[in-house]
Amino acid sequence: MKTTSRASFNPPAFAQMPKEYLRLCQLLLPRPIHSRAQAVDVEAMIDALAVDERRLSADQRDYLEMLNEVLTVWDETHAPAATDITPAALLKLLLEESGQTAAAVARAIGVNRSVLTRLLDGTRHFTIPQAKALAAHFAVAPVAFLDIDSGM
Repeated sequence: MKTTSRASFNPPAFAQMPKEYLRLCQLLLPRPIHSRAQAVDVEAMIDALAVDERRLSADQRDYLEMLNEVLTVWDETHAPAATDITPAALLKLLLEESGQTAAAVARAIGVNRSVLTRLLDGTRHFTIPQAKALAAHFAVAPVAFLDIDSGM
């Protein structure tokens, strides 16, 4: 659900990260998230700060906690539950979120574009090698692409 073509926020490395709350807010103001692009920016800042929580200043710790709360609210209202999404719907979502085309992903994982189209429209089930390739490409668990009933 990419909503903008702007470059993503690129936070400083941990060593250059401000120690004071106000200066951190000047980099990225903690506020309610209204778009996937904003969520990605918050995730980037969290990743930059969470390198070593033992080395965080008190202000950095408070700021990180605030960003985590904001992102949690976004995730709870916008992320589909893992059990509610089919493998085909997950692939569509990942394509949208990443801004990649089906053709580019097909090339990247070594399958014909028509195979990926049939996977996307649900007329073909994912094979284990396809699930593994897609999982590696999108950094998710391979089981997410397999229609496996957990029996729960």
